[in-house]
Amino acid sequence: MHKDDNAVEEGRVQVDADQELLQRQYELAQLDRSSQRNWEMIKKLTVCGVAFLNDAYDMFAINIVAMILGFVYYSDATGSAQNTVPKKWDTLIKIAVQIGCLLGQLIMGRLGDKVGRTTVYSAGLMIAIITTIASAFSSSMVRGFNVFIVLFIWRVLLGFGIGSDYPLTATIVSEYASVHNRGKLMAAVFSFQGFGNVLAPIVSIIVLACFAQSIDRDVQNLDYVWRIIIGVGCIPGVSTLYWRLTMTDSERFRQVNNGDISTSDESTTADSEGEKLLAQQNLSSTPSPVPDGPPAFPINSASANSASAIPDEAQLRRVKT
Repeated sequence: MHKDDNAVEEGRVQVDADQELLQRQYELAQLDRSSQRNWEMIKKLTVCGVAFLNDAYDMFAINIVAMILGFVYYSDATGSAQNTVPKKWDTLIKIAVQIGCLLGQLIMGRLGDKVGRTTVYSAGLMIAIITTIASAFSSSMVRGFNVFIVLFIWRVLLGFGIGSDYPLTATIVSEYASVHNRGKLMAAVFSFQGFGNVLAPIVSIIVLACFAQSIDRDVQNLDYVWRIIIGVGCIPGVSTLYWRLTMTDSERFRQVNNGDISTSDESTTADSEGEKLLAQQNLSSTPSPVPDGPPAFPINSASANSASAIPDEAQLRRVKT
């Protein structure tokens, strides 16, 4: 008799676990159905795409700026050193963003999981805007603290802001997109980096053309050119700042973070249907006999990961009854 009671209890636990998994799958399926292409989706993809364009511009524009700095600060040098930035300074300002980017991905990515995706995402953009402007105004402060050291410090901080974009942009796009379009949308957003790479030399050519006559009269006028090239890097970020500040975390993130179902508009359908299905559950405390055969909708690791494992309402009712 005792063994029979244990078998009944184990059966109830298994059915409850299957029911919970089916309910979770049903909620995710409803979210996928509600992830339609609309203005809100286009806005989020635009913000994320522009973020990668801005990041690529900021990272690759320094290669052109480094050459211009040689004409500005080493025009009086002799021999092969003339108009050329020394290797140590050239390397320092070029690796600065990568150093900050590594730190930003580790720290800001983790904060995004704890604090909220869009909150940290917005903070990263504001850091990038402020440090880009500060980089454009870099100058020698005191003896032994030249323009290259100042530029290195600001660009490390710039890289910290840029670093937040890589993990958070990818996560935000994947959470908002449906499973059917996720790969295409991720590829589309990441492709904006290519536009940023192309934009950097285009802007440099335009600015140089505008200052051509001034540079012919005095090569030191190149000092304005490199500052403008760097400063232009904040324009894409500023143009999308409002949109990024008003973004909200995805429904998937809120469900996982809060441990329950949100009542936002995005999941209204999933909420109401889920409540109806839960209301049909038999809450009687009397143990019911466990069927000899397997559940009507068996759950295993293989089926849970497949598209066919997403239950509909009829399947969910079968397991509950």
